[in-house]
Amino acid sequence: MTFSVPSDALVQATRALIQIPSLQADPAPGQPFGPAVDDALQYMLSLARSLGFSRVENVDGYAGFVEIGQGEEELAVLVHLDVVPAGQGWSVGPFSGDIRDGYLYGRGAVDDKGPAVAALFALKILMDAGVPFHRRIRHIFGLNEESGNACIDHYLSVQPLPHLAFSPDADYPLINTEKGILHIRFTSSSFSPDAGPGVRVRALHAGERPNVVPAAASAQLDTNDPAALQNAVNAYQHRTGHAVTLSETPAGFLLQAHGKGAHASMPEQGVNAACILLDCLASLPLAPQASSDAIRALQQAIAFDLHGQSMHIDAQDAVSGRLTCNLGLLDTIGHAFSFTLDIRYPVSLDGASLAGHLARFWKTRGFTASVLEDSPGHHVPADHPLVQTLLRVYTEQTGLPGQCIAIGGGTYARKLPGRAVAFGPVFPGMEARMHMADERIAIDHLIRQCQITAQACYALACQS
Repeated sequence: MTFSVPSDALVQATRALIQIPSLQADPAPGQPFGPAVDDALQYMLSLARSLGFSRVENVDGYAGFVEIGQGEEELAVLVHLDVVPAGQGWSVGPFSGDIRDGYLYGRGAVDDKGPAVAALFALKILMDAGVPFHRRIRHIFGLNEESGNACIDHYLSVQPLPHLAFSPDADYPLINTEKGILHIRFTSSSFSPDAGPGVRVRALHAGERPNVVPAAASAQLDTNDPAALQNAVNAYQHRTGHAVTLSETPAGFLLQAHGKGAHASMPEQGVNAACILLDCLASLPLAPQASSDAIRALQQAIAFDLHGQSMHIDAQDAVSGRLTCNLGLLDTIGHAFSFTLDIRYPVSLDGASLAGHLARFWKTRGFTASVLEDSPGHHVPADHPLVQTLLRVYTEQTGLPGQCIAIGGGTYARKLPGRAVAFGPVFPGMEARMHMADERIAIDHLIRQCQITAQACYALACQS
């Protein structure tokens, strides 16, 4: 069956959603993730009603859904409306929804607002076509996928479990394997600069979220020998080629490191500014103090190691690939010095054992560990009917061979073990720019995404 997409309406609705800066903030009454994220939810629910959907519901401010069709079983399409911080380096306003050269720009264009709106229009197409259903289709909007998944946890605690589901929040052809995700923070109370000779580190900062490779990092310094400090920074820059700058401020000197943001599941696509900062600091004539020891310990154990080799956690398996490690956050508050790692580990590993090893490793270096999140890996066998049906749809719609792949990213699919996968929207070879500056989606791709989602829903809820 061939479906026609109302392309102008699809593009304008996606632009409007991108223009809502749906970043998680402090909770408010009825808005557990803050008013901006709730604005995105209200927009989608209102848009659904305006398109003629009658089964539209707000689930306690944690999520929302639109439902069509009939049947005892439910097919869910799982998307999220929240986004990561914009970060630096944009050529357009990150929430402008600008259109240039056939691309729609903005934070969330690919991850996950474009696919979310495309799926809503896909359901509109099926509803208007009057096709028969043997499964209900529920389009579910989550609101804090980027910050912990409390949205989908609450939803699943009060709503029925879908029979089958897919999430257009990753790659094509199809993701049937997602690595485990461990966010773990380490804190030392020994950050206490003194007045000794050398360069004294007063404060550090890098990153906004663990699941983003920091594009910028900074350190507040002071010294009795500014010329020696500048010479050391110049020497580091000349030796390594890394982008670092030193400027004088009323409080002393500001050392800034400049990298390239990326999704933490693919740290090789970015340049970690926090690692550059630590590497540069470790090369300076630091004053003999506990904070200097902590900085050197972190630089030696992480540096630019994307796989945790120095911490003895490097591992891989045939199903999900190799472990990755991202230094996502770096901060000082008073005498406390903390850093947070985002680790994507193979499905064959146990997150609790991994966290225990890291806690012991860093305890000997003066840090205490705190697990912020441990989401086990997810795998659906390749011969599962859901997998086979979606791969067939992919091949029919694109003419390309369908195959299962594994990713380090995490989607809502992992919340439904054995019954959900990630399906799109990023095609092989496509520059995704998720969690990066100038995130964008080609308008032709957005339209195509709507068509593929409609076909997938039709195959799973009307044919199979």
